[in-house]
Amino acid sequence: MAGVALAILTVSGCTAGSRTPTSLGDDRPGVIGRSGGQHPVVGQWKNIWVVVLTTDVQTWTTVWTFGADGTCHLEKTFRSIAFVTPETTDRDCRFGIEQNDLVITYDDNGTIQRLPFSFAASSRDRLVLEGLEYERLA
Repeated sequence: MAGVALAILTVSGCTAGSRTPTSLGDDRPGVIGRSGGQHPVVGQWKNIWVVVLTTDVQTWTTVWTFGADGTCHLEKTFRSIAFVTPETTDRDCRFGIEQNDLVITYDDNGTIQRLPFSFAASSRDRLVLEGLEYERLA
């Protein structure tokens, strides 16, 4: 496909590798906290993907919010210069932690999703969720 330039990059940053979280505390389903404080996944996390095509620039922004009470919220926004209005999807959910997976149960239909996670080697403020790196917002 000559003439079609495709560039995909993660705006939130890249690191050389990732590591498995340590000292996470209790790994039982539905247990969020750990002794001495809350689990490091609690907070708000953002990832932005940018795709540049010859006729369009698109962004996919994903924001996860994980509460200390086991609630969560997923917001996905798609923007394109070809479309005037961005498309946003919001979903409320609950989460638990089983070993190195976040187990998400969506409130709207009860669907359960297992998301492998770790933290980037450089910082606990960089969550790697399903292989994509998210930056901590709060």
